[in-house]
Amino acid sequence: WMDCLARAAFGGVPRNFAGSAWTALWEDYSYWHLCEAAAPAAAVRTLEARSGHQVEVLQDSPLVVAVRGFLNESDCQGLMGMLGKDELTRAHVGGSGSTGTSDARETLTKNMFINWGEDNLLSSTSARFFDIASELFGSEIPYEGQEP
Repeated sequence: WMDCLARAAFGGVPRNFAGSAWTALWEDYSYWHLCEAAAPAAAVRTLEARSGHQVEVLQDSPLVVAVRGFLNESDCQGLMGMLGKDELTRAHVGGSGSTGTSDARETLTKNMFINWGEDNLLSSTSARFFDIASELFGSEIPYEGQEP
């Protein structure tokens, strides 16, 4: 994807410049923190999950919750390491029964497939996510076949 970025940026730039610019401009916390400029939404109520996590209910219908601190910094870094940022591709958008990329959407993505037979950071994080969701909905959501 870096070759594509180099070809498309400003009519084409050297690949090493595109890579350096990407790293310098967009791969640090200060850039992405701009997305969090607004104050967090106020909770309607707060629940404590069986896992001990504080679950803030932001809206009841449809149900919208926030579990702040669900992952610590080490977990975030570990998941990002498992992701492999060099393997990110342009995200697809759907419509009319098909999907494709869009110049209007600048999101990069990669699927992370969970091996439920392995005890690793991805499977344990996903299990914790589904356990909290099951508790909130009052019905068990099975791990297999879900997209976290």
